[in-house]
Amino acid sequence: MTVGGAAQPALAVTDAAIRLGRAPVLKGIDLTVTAGQVVALLGANGSGKTTLVRGLLGLLPLEAGEVRLFGQPLERFSQWERVGYVPQRFTATTGVPATVLEVVRSGRVPRAARWLPFARGDVAAARSAVQLVGLDGLEGRSVARLSGGQQRRVLIARALAGEPEALVLDEPLAGLDLESQSALADTVRTLKRDGLAVLLIEHALGPLEPLIDRAVVLAEGRIVYDGPPAAGRVHTSHGHHHPGEGDTRPRR
Repeated sequence: MTVGGAAQPALAVTDAAIRLGRAPVLKGIDLTVTAGQVVALLGANGSGKTTLVRGLLGLLPLEAGEVRLFGQPLERFSQWERVGYVPQRFTATTGVPATVLEVVRSGRVPRAARWLPFARGDVAAARSAVQLVGLDGLEGRSVARLSGGQQRRVLIARALAGEPEALVLDEPLAGLDLESQSALADTVRTLKRDGLAVLLIEHALGPLEPLIDRAVVLAEGRIVYDGPPAAGRVHTSHGHHHPGEGDTRPRR
């Protein structure tokens, strides 16, 4: 969608402020991510990265400012199948035996017809997502038997199975071995080629850096840099911890 000849952002935050309890955490935040763009949100622990993402997804209220998803104000947005989210601390194991394909297929729930079983297209989308993250051949493997890096890739595949138009990844490189880091970079490269809007939160970009269009650096609740990723490295700084920066699912 375009407005006045320019692409309308998939994700947009304007002059946002967020407070946790009595403590101001973010102030004056402006951020946009458009289709086909990969934006990295960088900063030290406690700089407000996860708080910003939670505000973007409607998990925390804004004290000021506005969030728009695909041009719609957050409070009126209902097409959550268009937004994929992989939080940092979720695990692919739930205590219930499940295969890779079963976990990934659960990402089709937002698009499935209510009360009806999964359709052939849902299974096909799940298999395609498994292949995209480099886990093809492991569809029948118990998730509990996978390495931590492979489990992380299962969660990314689950988000992609819903065929989102925008994807938010909170520290996707955390705990990944070199093989999984390489597979993640290949996945992000494909998503960028296919026109998804990708926002990823990281401390350091590693193998993802060549794929990043913009680096946005947070420090003490403010954006201190927005530009090419290489130059953004000099702007990262140590911050302080903001209580309550947990992870959960986007508002439905």
